[in-house]
Amino acid sequence: MVLSFLVRTEITEYFQSRTMLEKTLRDNQKLREMIDQYKSQIALIEHDPNVLVRLQQITLGQTPAEPNTIYPVEYNPQLATLARKVVEEAEPADPNEQLPVWVVRSIQPRYRTAMLLAGAGLILLAFMFFGGPRAAKARKKGFYGR
Repeated sequence: MVLSFLVRTEITEYFQSRTMLEKTLRDNQKLREMIDQYKSQIALIEHDPNVLVRLQQITLGQTPAEPNTIYPVEYNPQLATLARKVVEEAEPADPNEQLPVWVVRSIQPRYRTAMLLAGAGLILLAFMFFGGPRAAKARKKGFYGR
């Protein structure tokens, strides 16, 4: 019965915030990995300055100016469209897509009403069969109150 009242706000917010927390933790892990990668690149540059020239060409997209050398083209439009498609499919835009199926189903008004009525019915059945607190039977008190 309580679930029918809580499912609309509290439970959906709980699952959405849990999803956002997981995404934030993944992003933080990616940042940590990038920081470690940058630290290792800085250490490599300090150790060997020629690496800086090669990293500059890769990072800034500059083509090397060496004569009589052919360099492959880095851009492939088919791979770029496939990569965009994979990224779009990886993270859904709708936050409700991360909710479990039972929560999505119980958000609907007819299911919420059914849960409320079922809960009320179960409470009534419990009181009918198991009864409420019974009145204490009047006992005849003896000499010592027993």
